[in-house]
Formats: sequence, structure tokens, C-alpha cells
Amino acid sequence: MLRLRQLSFEVSQIFNESQSTFSQYQQQTGLTCLDRCGACCLSSEISATVLEMLPTAYDLLDRKMAIEVLTILEKLEYPRCFFYKAFNQEGTKGTCQNYQHRPSVCRSFGAAAVKNKYGQKTLSICKLIKNENLEKITYLNPEEAPVIGEYARKIMALDPVLGANVYPINIALEKALQMILQLQHYSEQS
Repeated sequence: MLRLRQLSFEVSQIFNESQSTFSQYQQQTGLTCLDRCGACCLSSEISATVLEMLPTAYDLLDRKMAIEVLTILEKLEYPRCFFYKAFNQEGTKGTCQNYQHRPSVCRSFGAAAVKNKYGQKTLSICKLIKNENLEKITYLNPEEAPVIGEYARKIMALDPVLGANVYPINIALEKALQMILQLQHYSEQS
């Protein structure tokens, strides 16, 4: 149990580092997320590793909400992120209720770079942000942008087993909760 809690702490440290890197770039370029936009949160393709979801799982455990959330996740039928809170009927406006502990993909989304097969950086910008900032994007140097996936690789290196498989975000959280609740149960029994 202590090993997983320590891993959770180390993941959180990398999250904090990545947050400042991506936020700083997005602020400098003016390519920040649109106010209360939930487009990426609504995607069924948002994914994470169990390792990335440990900080969330421990937060829920510490707040005595782990079993309740796990029960909901096991019955959940929609693919969007469990922590997305919609503000309108269509669900297109909303916010993250897990912002502090969100996984790498959520931290790097918006405006950043990806490396192509030749190792060169190309910009990866959300369509909605791009549409609002077409003129700014023309002058950006991709080499100055942080790379999506760099911090996820650092996290995976902490524990290649827990960081190896990528799941839809709700399933990754469910697996992380099952793991820590099982460990808690056995540690209480001994």
C-alpha cells in the first residue's frame, strides 16, 4: 500500500511539472482552452494508464468516496470522463471536477507539439482553439512547443507494469480504485 501511495506522489510531482510546462506555453502563445469548453472531455478516446489514475484514486480514498465512485463507474454506460460536469443541456459547456489530478493527456491537450516519424516537431492544436486563433498560429515555431507524451513517458518509467497499458479514462480509474481498495482490504486484515 505504501509503495502505491509513493508512486501516486511521484506521479503527482510529474503532473505538476507538466502543468507548468504546458500552461506556460499556452499562456505565452495565447492558445488557451476556450472558457468552459468541454469538447475534449466528451471524447470517448480520452485515455490514461492505471498509474496516472493513482493520484485520483488516492484522493477519492482519502475523502472516503472510493467505494461510491467505483460503484458508479462499474455501472456507467457513457464513455465521456466521469469527472466532466456539463453546464448546458447539450453537454458542450462544462468543467473538470478532477482538475488537480487529471492525467497527462488532459494536461497536454489544447496546444502543444507531437513528433513525426522523423523526430521533427509539428504543432497539435485543438480545432476549436485553432479556429479562434488562426492568425497567431501562422507565426508559431513548433520547436518551442512542449511535446505531447513526454511526461506520460516519464510517468510510465516510474512503474512500467502499471504504466504500460492505456485504457479509456473511466476504466483506468476503475482499475486504480479496485487495486487500492483491494490492497487496503488486505492490509486491514493483517
